[in-house]
Amino acid sequence: MPLTERDAPLKRLWAEPTRCAELRQVAEVLRDRIHRVTMDPLSDRVPLRVHARYSRNQACAALGMANPGSLREGVKWLQDEQADLIFVTLIKSEEHYSPTTMYADRAITDRLF
Repeated sequence: MPLTERDAPLKRLWAEPTRCAELRQVAEVLRDRIHRVTMDPLSDRVPLRVHARYSRNQACAALGMANPGSLREGVKWLQDEQADLIFVTLIKSEEHYSPTTMYADRAITDRLF
């Protein structure tokens, strides 16, 4: 919705002080539930935020990959970004993973994964 079209609904909202008060209360509750604060995107071309959570499909789409289902395991080199793409599952369940893939993905050091 263009910004010019957003003015009318906002004016209607501001004209309802009870609803505005309720929205402020909801915002306060939600602010207390924030688990992490994300940082701004690293580049203008890639809208991903540091410390945010994304599904594999969301991350791949943001990086311009047309077929995220083709990425299963290993490292994917992204030439345009000059970066390696690595997905790690930190919490695994027996329901979704075989015994051979139930190993613990973890950082080796503070610089190596």
